Parts: sequence; C-alpha cells; structure tokens
Amino acid sequence: MSVGDVAERRIREGRLVAIIRLPETGQVEAIAGVLVRAGIRAIEVTFDSPGAIQAIRVLAHRFGREVAVGAGTVMTTADVLAAQQSGASFCVSPHMDPEIVRSTVAVGLLSVPGAFTAGEVVAACRAGAGMVKLFPSDPAGVAYLRALRGPLPSVPFIPAGGIRIDGVRDYLAAGAVAVGLGSSLVSAEASLEEIEERAGRAIALARQAHVA
Repeated sequence: MSVGDVAERRIREGRLVAIIRLPETGQVEAIAGVLVRAGIRAIEVTFDSPGAIQAIRVLAHRFGREVAVGAGTVMTTADVLAAQQSGASFCVSPHMDPEIVRSTVAVGLLSVPGAFTAGEVVAACRAGAGMVKLFPSDPAGVAYLRALRGPLPSVPFIPAGGIRIDGVRDYLAAGAVAVGLGSSLVSAEASLEEIEERAGRAIALARQAHVA
C-alpha cells in the first residue's frame, strides 16, 4: 500500500482536512498537536505559507504515523517533488493540471486537484486524481455539490474554500467524502485552545452526518 493509499484512507475515515495557511509557520507544530489530539486525521500545510516545506517535514516526522500530512497550493511538478521529499503523503492544488496530477501519482502520493465545473472534475479523474477538491465551494454551496453528484456519483469530492464549521454536516450529508476547513478552523489570531475547541466541534458534526 502506497503512502497515497494510506492518506486516502485516513481522509475518508476522518472526514475532515485541516488546512493550515498562516503568515508564519512557527506555531504549526503546536497547532498540529492540538488538531491531532482533538481527533483530526488529515492536515494540509499550504505551500504559500513561509517555511511550508520544513513545516511539512516536521509534521510528517512527528505525526505521520497518526495522520495524513499533505502539501496544499501545489502549483508545479517541482512542488510535487518538494512535497514528496519533505514527507507529504498527498498534494492538493487549487486548479486542475493533468501534469501535476500525473507527477503526484508517479511518486506514490495522493493527488487532490481543484476543480469546479463538471468538465474539470472528469478531466481530473481521467488524469488519475484519487480525490477531487471542489473549489471554491462556499460561493456555490451545498446545492451545487448535490447537482454535480447527480451525473458524477462516484467521484470522491472534498469541498473546500470558505466553508464554515457549521457547514460540515451539510456537505457530508450531500455526499462529500470529507470537508476541507481553512481559516474557520485554523487562523492566526486564534489561540491553541480555540483551535482545539473548533476541531472538536467540527469532528462532532462530521460524525453526526448521514452521507447521501
């Protein structure tokens, strides 16, 4: 079983992806610690955060046996290699680039490209994506996810982009395999205690959701 397969299993089991995008990454290890303690099973550190590669390396070393640690905002095949070398098990992009998808799969990582239209979703799956990030999700809402799943019921969607914690249950009930939570879960101004409380609330909602 590849590290990408393990990442997919953990994302499906946990039903949440905690997205860490911060102006500085000095607190990332401490933040990840409270997320893991709360029960989060997938953590994504975005490449547009300063020191992201080192942060991923630290998290993969410390928490890699418990959670899937991934790289976000992966924009190039060079980013894919950097993610793989730092110990990431999955790569997330805001867009669909078949070359990035193929490169990610080639090194054994889970590819989660961003897509919004039905055409982009189908192209992502044909390129080899293991899951598809429905992005941005908040402007379209839960109804749009349901509409996409009509003709594409087997696609494993992870909606992300502006989703609030209170929306977790609705997106999962609409058929998402997991939900990506960014600033509503981890924000620069939030204390570790606040982040842990938010994570606990999100996990509780995820467990309550009845998947369509």
